[in-house]
Amino acid sequence: MSHSNKLRKTQISPEMLQMHIQDGTSKQQIAEDIKDIVLNYLEDQDGFELPTKLREEEVHLDSITYEGLLNRGIIRNEDGKGYALVSRARQISSRIVTLDGILDSITSRMKNKVKTARQRIDHVASVCGLASLPPEVLSLVFSFIIHGSPSTSKPRSLISVRLSHVCRQFRYIVTTNPRFWTTINTTPFTPELGLVNACLERSKDCPLDIQLNLYATPSQNHNIQQALLSPRHVGYDKTFLALRPHTHRWRSLHLNFIRAKKFKGISGFWRYLKDTIFPMLDSISAEGDECEYADFNAKLSETSSWKCPNLTGIILRSCVPNPLPNLAAVTTFDIEVSDLLNFADMLKTLNEMPSIAITNLRLDISKIYPQCSTDVGHRHVLEQHSLTIGTVKSFELGFAADHIADDVTHGFECVQSILAKLYLPNAEDIVLKGSDPTRPSKNSLPLDRLLLVISKRCPKVINCVINITRNPSIYTILPYHLPPNLETLRIACNTCLIIDRKSAEEEIYSTPSKIRRITLGVNSDPSLRTSGAVDWIDHLKERMEKYGGWDVFETLTLLKGVDKGGLRNIKTILVFELDKIIPREEVEEWCESTHVFPEIMEEYKRNQTYDDEYDSWG
Repeated sequence: MSHSNKLRKTQISPEMLQMHIQDGTSKQQIAEDIKDIVLNYLEDQDGFELPTKLREEEVHLDSITYEGLLNRGIIRNEDGKGYALVSRARQISSRIVTLDGILDSITSRMKNKVKTARQRIDHVASVCGLASLPPEVLSLVFSFIIHGSPSTSKPRSLISVRLSHVCRQFRYIVTTNPRFWTTINTTPFTPELGLVNACLERSKDCPLDIQLNLYATPSQNHNIQQALLSPRHVGYDKTFLALRPHTHRWRSLHLNFIRAKKFKGISGFWRYLKDTIFPMLDSISAEGDECEYADFNAKLSETSSWKCPNLTGIILRSCVPNPLPNLAAVTTFDIEVSDLLNFADMLKTLNEMPSIAITNLRLDISKIYPQCSTDVGHRHVLEQHSLTIGTVKSFELGFAADHIADDVTHGFECVQSILAKLYLPNAEDIVLKGSDPTRPSKNSLPLDRLLLVISKRCPKVINCVINITRNPSIYTILPYHLPPNLETLRIACNTCLIIDRKSAEEEIYSTPSKIRRITLGVNSDPSLRTSGAVDWIDHLKERMEKYGGWDVFETLTLLKGVDKGGLRNIKTILVFELDKIIPREEVEEWCESTHVFPEIMEEYKRNQTYDDEYDSWG
């Protein structure tokens, strides 16, 4: 490295820089030099010139030659310890290094100033932007923040409170808009009564969305057997006392049953609300503890006395009260059952309803652990009458994927017996969600058999969406026999994929297919065996060409499952991104690739070859 480059790379500390300034170079001279450098740069930005005196000194020193020194002689310093010309060169170097250090220091500090200045632009722009927004637009922004935020354990109205504390303008808009105070939920055991009263006052006459915490206190009976049979004391906190005069404004009500050992709520909740008229109530939801299932059902049955002329939605989690509120106007029924007895109770309850108008039905059986045919719950289900709901247009089934695959506990037979009790003759939209179970199985998921059962219980299904999440290394069997009226099918699965060739050879539906579009989401991990998806599409194509329907088919859409969470394990949740859309004319060519994502597989094989070669070198 040359001497000049060494100088350029040298980092000068502030102390050394100050020493340079004090060592024969005045601050005034440095200021003049920097001024000349800047002016020279502004006059000619393509070039770079030092101050005039420094340039002249450089020219003089650069002109010195060996022969010239021999002719003129060499002059030493006054102390006789060095050469005058070398000292002059060192002085120039010192001045340049000093200037360089000062400019570097200024540049470093200017970068911080630039960063601050840019942040100031964003701040001023945001302030100006907010200040220029009309109140009605700012009100819409606040509405999205308050009502569009994901639900948390904290009361939603606290968002309104925080917004109102930002500035005077925010406070005026938030506190004068009743819609920002219509959601009332409190922290269990320690309700924020001040916030509740503020919401009731500021919401004026707007409809209210209420969550009530109800506390189930164990029986005080010291006899264990009698205590188990004794009804629980269900009480409320002071939130209900504040909300009770406003029942005419209740739009939605969520009853949250909480097990409370030491906290005893106030008695009389059901008595106070018996035969109450709720003119605006359109949705009731309840969530209970599975251990208190029977007791919560008994308490919730009191809701049947409520007068709810506009009730359109019921959501139940681990509780099935009997009787239910009038379902004549209910269009959405969402229920989660935790065992077969729950499901049997649901069948009994719905069969006893005089009129049902449900159009959207959601049934979650993912918490039901498969039980053998000799189980009491299983027998109880078989004893119930089959339930037919002709008004249902949309049906969603949630299940534990590995429970269905469990042969030891007859998992598929268990689900089959559940579905055999439901008949939805006019359902057109079906959603099947297979989630991770608490007790995994290593058996393949028979998605083909499940869809066959679904098609018999929902004979008019047109659109079907299937989402499967389980251990990626376990297989899922793709459905070869599609419902005869199915037009669109979407399957997103994070596991290995295969087809059951024996099942594929069975001729269950020999009628022309109506399928028009298939969307297939596949795990892009190249170590997983997903080539069965290609075989599946190829078999469907051959079947449609044989029985008719291939001319109706339009597109195959591929979704690439990308792991955003890191290591692959049973809890992996993939994000499915659009990979490509394949028209009918190009499906055959795609099937010849034998891999869903050929590019990823080729890269994977190259990496494996490189790793093998690297290991052989080692």
